[in-house]
Amino acid sequence: ALQGAVDSMLHAGANMLVWWLKAAAVGGTAGATSATVIGTVLVLVAYHMEFILSEHFRKVVLVQHEISMTLGICRTLLPGHVIDHMVWSDGKSSPCDRYEEVTILFADIVGFTSMSAKLTPQQLVDLLNNIFSLFDRMALKNKVYKVETIGDCYFCATGLPNKDEEHADNMLRMALDMLDATQNLSSPAGDKIQFRIGIHSGSTVAGVMGEKMPRYHLFGRSVRLASEMEQGGKASKIHISENTSRRLSPAMRALMQGDDPVVFCTTHRARRASLAGKDDIKGPLLYSSMQPEHD
Repeated sequence: ALQGAVDSMLHAGANMLVWWLKAAAVGGTAGATSATVIGTVLVLVAYHMEFILSEHFRKVVLVQHEISMTLGICRTLLPGHVIDHMVWSDGKSSPCDRYEEVTILFADIVGFTSMSAKLTPQQLVDLLNNIFSLFDRMALKNKVYKVETIGDCYFCATGLPNKDEEHADNMLRMALDMLDATQNLSSPAGDKIQFRIGIHSGSTVAGVMGEKMPRYHLFGRSVRLASEMEQGGKASKIHISENTSRRLSPAMRALMQGDDPVVFCTTHRARRASLAGKDDIKGPLLYSSMQPEHD
């Protein structure tokens, strides 16, 4: 804002100088021949200054446009408050935040390794790009923050960077949308695409690490538990922890009745299933309240 005010003052002063030179030049033409020559010179100087000023401000506008485009790209990679911190701290400290109430989701494609072996590199990239671009649009609709994609895994969270009292509800809506959008999807080789989804709620720490390709990463037990919920899950099912279940509204819990693909499970059961291997799960991971969990 200060720089803008200074630029405006300089611009106004320069315009006044140009006007004065032109006026002086016009007045000078009424005198002798020498005055006419001086007037001509003044006109040339005035127009040259006007050209320089217009060129300068044209470059300023171009620079401001480039800065705006750069910030726009940065905002697709990092939250706004993180960008502000990195700019104003001059890189002297890493931005770090703690969130007490978030819900984290991991989703990946079942049998992705064998499926990808049947596709060309371009087919594989196009397939994942189409799916994850669809998920990105769903994330925007459901107030979900996309953390990153890791291979065929989509990693996202609610309740950050802005607090959200309905973070569990919004994440469950996201998961249901993901399954609904991919239920009839197949790879170019004809393999049916099925996602396995795990969700957990709790606290987490977020920050930017390193100097290259910065991302706003999440750390902590909640991230690990959400990953284990996914790894120990079954195809086309949404496995949610007790912590997430306790944070759901009555309306969202009603959605999980009947044939909905939502499965309650305890994190210790999900951990055993993920360690044993996905094919070792013989039945659904059922919800149990006998051993309450801690965030």
